[in-house]
Amino acid sequence: PPPPLPEAQQAHTDAEDKLKRSTDRKGEIEKKLGHMQDASGLVYSNLVGRCLSLKVSEYTYEVCFFDRATQEGQHPMTVGNWGKWAEPGVALFENGEMCPGGPARSLKVRFRCGSSEEVLDVSEPSRCAYEAHATHPGACTEGQLEALVNRGPRRPTDEL
Repeated sequence: PPPPLPEAQQAHTDAEDKLKRSTDRKGEIEKKLGHMQDASGLVYSNLVGRCLSLKVSEYTYEVCFFDRATQEGQHPMTVGNWGKWAEPGVALFENGEMCPGGPARSLKVRFRCGSSEEVLDVSEPSRCAYEAHATHPGACTEGQLEALVNRGPRRPTDEL
């Protein structure tokens, strides 16, 4: 005999919930993979879902890769939403909050070689157009990576 109606309804509800969670997860994965379409972005794939922040005077800038960048302070705001790789090693966040009487805010993040992921500085070279410099191993050439690996921890030499 078939299961009682309440049990069947619960099984149906559970199956619908599981399908929704799976569909949501599939969408998240497809979104993440979409950012990795060109080979130059692949080296930065460990930044998916990660945020790096830096305090500069009274502001704290938070850069959440493949999502958005914000400026926290007296008046928190979105500096930009993930746009694209403008060129290899340069991430572009676009269409942030509007400047009063001006353009939408934007942020360029320029990567340079470093052993870890870190935002080094943030500036505003022109009105509402921000620029940050960050380090990431993905910005290193093969020779620079070898130097980072071979450098290792420094140890005192034994002179006896």
